[in-house]
Amino acid sequence: MDRITIDADLPAKIQNLKHPAELVDAAGQVVAVAYPQYDPALYDIYGEEPSDEELDRRCRTEARIPAEEIIPRLRKLA
Repeated sequence: MDRITIDADLPAKIQNLKHPAELVDAAGQVVAVAYPQYDPALYDIYGEEPSDEELDRRCRTEARIPAEEIIPRLRKLA
């Protein structure tokens, strides 16, 4: 984890923070931990959520495994 010394330049140092950083005083003692501002665009790895129509289409077309087959498999795992 990065360490940033608290001084008059602190606002400039943390303005473009990309990763969590320990904020330390002049003696090197950790005073706080700063985290970057959450940006949802960085975590949009799945794209848009499917529409209701797309979910309905998937339910109709994708292969299904009957509960009668799943339950014995799960019991074997337990």
